[in-house]
Amino acid sequence: MGKTFITNLVYSVLAAADTASYIFIGITGAICGANAKALGVSMKNMVAGEAVPVAINGIVPVIAGGSISAGDAVTSDANGHAVAASSAAVAAPTVAAPTVALEAGDVPVTADAATPTITVTAGAVTAGAVSGGVLPQAVNGYALEDASEGDLVMVRLV
Repeated sequence: MGKTFITNLVYSVLAAADTASYIFIGITGAICGANAKALGVSMKNMVAGEAVPVAINGIVPVIAGGSISAGDAVTSDANGHAVAASSAAVAAPTVAAPTVALEAGDVPVTADAATPTITVTAGAVTAGAVSGGVLPQAVNGYALEDASEGDLVMVRLV
């Protein structure tokens, strides 16, 4: 039995190259690049220079480029296939030690008793403390079922 899909909006673009159906297509009509935002999904085999219908909203099948689990956010791989988006890893900012400069005419305090020790700590900010989400990848939809590489996976386009 074939997969049932619902397209709420279909847009025609000129195909930039010959390619198969059910892959992510970029705004220019070319195969969507890796981690790029797609215009939608090609609904038929594409022939360079010809208009091709692209589903830009709805629930449609997309060729899986790897293992995908239901509920995964999906992005495009370099072949326009759906792959699970990975969690973002963001490096925490580096906290530099403060510097103190004297204004012209200021007299530095040299007695140990009058000069406090200043300690700078990073507090709760540590390397790798910021995580989660799927940015900076472009999320093109969400998988509605499990799939393996080469399968057609139902994706709700966003």
